[in-house]
Amino acid sequence: MKSGLKVTVGIFVTLFYLVNVSYAKDCTKIDTKKFEGKDICTPQCVDFVECYIGIVYPGNASKWWSTPPPGYHRHENGKSKQKPKKMDIVYENAGQYGHVSVIKDVNEKKKTITIAQTNYPDATKCLYSTHTFTYKKNDGKYKINGSKVVGWLSKK
Repeated sequence: MKSGLKVTVGIFVTLFYLVNVSYAKDCTKIDTKKFEGKDICTPQCVDFVECYIGIVYPGNASKWWSTPPPGYHRHENGKSKQKPKKMDIVYENAGQYGHVSVIKDVNEKKKTITIAQTNYPDATKCLYSTHTFTYKKNDGKYKINGSKVVGWLSKK
């Protein structure tokens, strides 16, 4: 590779990183944009999760669950021996494309997790919110107590 190309690639990667880091500082900023003549809320749940944890991965929430981002492992609710932890991605079977959120906090004493999310439970309302679920361990396997929670994704 020519040295000029290395410098250009290096500058691009640095700028890309800086842009993503600066965007990540304001993941909770909700806006409305026009798409095909309709108002849509941004960021959608996937965009929010990408911003919050600092990854970029194509597809909707259902795709994330069926084919997790590289470096992530799927944990089925009630079948995993791994406890949900901070920065894990929670997947819920909601709407046409599913829903993802990020575990913002884990309180082991109370056995709760708090998730951060956008545009849920009503995707037509543009909002950032948090929600707290309890979790339990039965027969060495963890379950997040939410009727639509299918499981969570964690870094390998």
